[in-house]
Amino acid sequence: RKWELLVFWMPTPAAIVKRALGYPYARPDGSFLFVVKDGSHVILDALDFGLNRPEIKATLKEKGVKLTEDIDLSARVPCIGFGSNAAPEQLQRKFPPRVFGHQAHPSDLVIPCMRGKLHDYDVVYSALFSSYGSIPATLQKSVGTQVNVYITYLTESQLEIMHSTEGGYDFVSFPCNLVLDAFPANPLTACFKYAAKTGCLCLDAESSKSRFLALKEIPAIHRRFESATQAEAQALVKSLLAESKHDKQSVEQFALETVTVPGCASARRGMLAERFSVPPSLPVQLVESCADEGNVA
Repeated sequence: RKWELLVFWMPTPAAIVKRALGYPYARPDGSFLFVVKDGSHVILDALDFGLNRPEIKATLKEKGVKLTEDIDLSARVPCIGFGSNAAPEQLQRKFPPRVFGHQAHPSDLVIPCMRGKLHDYDVVYSALFSSYGSIPATLQKSVGTQVNVYITYLTESQLEIMHSTEGGYDFVSFPCNLVLDAFPANPLTACFKYAAKTGCLCLDAESSKSRFLALKEIPAIHRRFESATQAEAQALVKSLLAESKHDKQSVEQFALETVTVPGCASARRGMLAERFSVPPSLPVQLVESCADEGNVA
C-alpha cells in the first residue's frame, strides 16, 4: 500500500499582510507578454510592439513556449486590467505554470498585456474585501481623467481560468475610449471588464456629493478624486467601520484579521456594501456573474 504525505503550506502572518497591503502590486513600465509556462514576463519594445517578431518568438521558445501560429489579438478576448490583473505577480497566482496541464495549447501559455490610457474614468477602491485581505479596485466615471490601464488579451481557456478567480465581480461588456500605446491611431471602443458587485467605496455615501477614493499607485492625468495607497485606504475603512476593538489596532493587524479570523472578510464586506457603497456610473451590460466566494482577484 502506498502512503502519500500531504503538505499544506500556510503563509506566515508577515506574508499575509504583505500581500493584503501590496495591492495592486508592481506593473512593468510598458506593455508586456506574461508567460504562463514559467511565470515570467517579456517587456515589449516601446518603439515596436510587434508580438510576432523573430526575437520575441526566440525568447518565448527559450522559456519553453514554442508557438505554432502567430499571436492574433483579434482572436482573443480584450479585458481591462485596471487593478491587480495588470501585475505579473498576481498573474502568477492566477495562472500557475501547470494550470493548463501537460498538453496545453501554446497560445494558452502567453498573455499579451497592452498598456494604454482609459479616458473619462478612474480606478477607485470597491466596497469589497478580497479573500486575501485587500480592498480591490473597480472603475468609476471621471470626466476628463485619463488613467493607466492594461488590456489583457485572453484566449477562451484563459478567460475561464480568470473567471474562477474573480469572486465578487460581474463580467460585463464595456463601451470605452481606450488609447493603447501600441495603436494610438485606433482607440479601442469596446472591451470587457470585471465590475465589483458591491459597487464603489464611498467615504460619504449619505452625502449628495459622493467621495470616491482612487488608487494612488495607478498613474492618472487630471485626476478628480482624492487618492490613497492600499494601507491608507485600509486605515480609512478601519475608522469608518468604527468597531471599538479597532481603536488601537494597527493597519497590519486589521488586514491580518480580515484573512485569518473566520467570517471576518465576509462581515466587513457586508458592512461596506451596506453603509459605504455607491453603484458606479458605467454603461455596461452583464455577460456573466462570477461566483461570490473563492475570490482570488
